[in-house]
Amino acid sequence: MPQTVTQLYVHLIFSTRKRRRLLDDNIRDRVHGYLATLVRHLDSPYVVVGGVADHVHILFEMGKLRAPADMVEHIKRASSKFVKTLGAQYQSFYWQRGYSMFSVSPTHVPAVETYVRNQAFVPGAMPLATVKLAFGQWYGQKKYQSGLHRVRKKCHCLGSQTRSSFHVGSYPHGVE
Repeated sequence: MPQTVTQLYVHLIFSTRKRRRLLDDNIRDRVHGYLATLVRHLDSPYVVVGGVADHVHILFEMGKLRAPADMVEHIKRASSKFVKTLGAQYQSFYWQRGYSMFSVSPTHVPAVETYVRNQAFVPGAMPLATVKLAFGQWYGQKKYQSGLHRVRKKCHCLGSQTRSSFHVGSYPHGVE
């Protein structure tokens, strides 16, 4: 087979340094648009960006030409430089060093897309650490299992559910 074919969907989450709420209403849409453009230019035809003042969620189809860590490094570096051009109050803007990246089954893409698109409209958002634990549990990541009891206290939607009890296309509601 002489050609390379991939279909890898990824959910990427990262936050501002020290969780500073710098992605305010004045710049959030521009930053999200810029992030989407960066990802598209990295050979990713499908991109959805959402988030709030201190973190972003990016759902995208992973291109076949770049390693995930290299892609994230480029996205964060270029977008950080862009944010600094948006005004004097953003000169100290940086992304945090870490990130979370999860593969997404094609059957779950519509639910994840809905979640990402509605980030800014969710009242009572939970702390990002709790969100990451919920996603890690939902995606079946072993290293997140030990923190699940903290998620259950804050996220009634998970209760005693396990990943297998979510319906196809559902997402852990309430982790917004």
